[in-house]
Amino acid sequence: MLLLLAGGVLALVAVGMWLLPRGGSSGNASSMASRAPVPTRAEVPRAPTPPPPPTYEELIAKAVAAEAGQNFGDAIEVVIQARDLDPVRLQAYEMLTRLYAKSGDEARAFESAKEFLKRGGQLTFKTLHNHTVGKCEGVVRITWPRFQFIAADGKDSFAAGRRDLSDLRLEEVKDTPGFAFKHQGRTYKFIPLETDPDSVLKLLR
Repeated sequence: MLLLLAGGVLALVAVGMWLLPRGGSSGNASSMASRAPVPTRAEVPRAPTPPPPPTYEELIAKAVAAEAGQNFGDAIEVVIQARDLDPVRLQAYEMLTRLYAKSGDEARAFESAKEFLKRGGQLTFKTLHNHTVGKCEGVVRITWPRFQFIAADGKDSFAAGRRDLSDLRLEEVKDTPGFAFKHQGRTYKFIPLETDPDSVLKLLR
C-alpha cells in the first residue's frame, strides 16, 4: 500500500512536472511583456497663451507718449481704443477733443467736446476778459449746463446758465479775435488764449 501510494505520488509528481512549462519560458515572456513600454500618442505642442489685452490706463499712457512725440494720428487711434474699452470714463473724450484740435480736425474736436460735456465733463481754458477800460485774466469753465468765468483777481468772476446767455457772437476785441454775449443786460467780451473763439461759441449755443 505504501509503495503503491508512494508510487502513485511519484507518478503524480511526474505527471505534474510534465504539465508545467519547461524552463519557465512562458512565465518569463509574460513578465517581459508586462514590462514592455506602452506606445503613446505623440503630444501636440500647446499654443502659447496670448498676452492679456491692454488696460485703459496703459492705452492712455501710450497715447500720452504718442502725443508728446507729435504723433497725433497714433494717439487718436489709441485713445479711441480706450474710449471703446470703457465708455463711462471721461479722460478719453477730453483727450480726443485736444488731439483732434491739434491735428486740425475742428469738426471732430467739436463733436468730441460736446460728447465730453454731455457726459458730465468740464472744459477749462485761460482767457482775457475785456472791460470798458482795461482787462483782466482768468479761466473759463464750461459744463453742459453752465458757463463760469473765474477772474484771477476775483473781482469780475461770475457764473450763468448756458441757456441764459444771449446774443452770442464772434467779436474782435482790440483787433484780436474773441467772442461776446449778453447776460442780464450786460455785455461780456472774452479773448480765449488756449482755443479759438468759434469753437467756444459752438459749445455755448
